[in-house]
Amino acid sequence: MSWDIDVSEKLYQRLANEIFFRILHGKYRTGDKMPSYTELAKEAGSSPETVRKAFRELQHLIFYIMVLLPN
Repeated sequence: MSWDIDVSEKLYQRLANEIFFRILHGKYRTGDKMPSYTELAKEAGSSPETVRKAFRELQHLIFYIMVLLPN
């Protein structure tokens, strides 16, 4: 099976995926204070607005996961 990777994925989507994977791998844990948009933007080499969009995208992703997963 080959992967169909969309190279035209927007930066905020890539950032949302990176944040999601960091959560999954335990870098950000429940109860931890998340870095600010400004801190994450500096780390990613983007703007705080792009990071804000990434968090909005992440909220949508988590919502869909919660809706689709059985109780």
